[in-house]
Amino acid sequence: MPSNVYHVPYSKTTLEFALPATMDVSMAVSQPSEPVKDFRAAIAEALAQPIGAPPLRALAQACKKVCIVFTDITRASPDHELVPALLLELEKAGVRDADITLLCGIGMHRPSTYEEKVAKLG
Repeated sequence: MPSNVYHVPYSKTTLEFALPATMDVSMAVSQPSEPVKDFRAAIAEALAQPIGAPPLRALAQACKKVCIVFTDITRASPDHELVPALLLELEKAGVRDADITLLCGIGMHRPSTYEEKVAKLG
């Protein structure tokens, strides 16, 4: 039975796999977009003026404890930029560092190593 070979982004590389030609396959492909010119300013604006929700600083004022979940090394998310911005907002809301937990959301992946967490958060 002939098969079709697919390549999908995964971490800093791609995964290659084959599916039988008899399978009905649809692939979603992201469209190119303009990069954000000032990433830190965009994060600050999103935290100050979120869509359809109060700002994080306002929400956090009533919190006694906070948990920030960040992605594991397999996800291309700029956690090294996002987490410090979240921590700054929490500080401005009066949340103490001792009341903040950082949690690496691994899902079904293996546990992250210390080195991988440093690579994600700096």
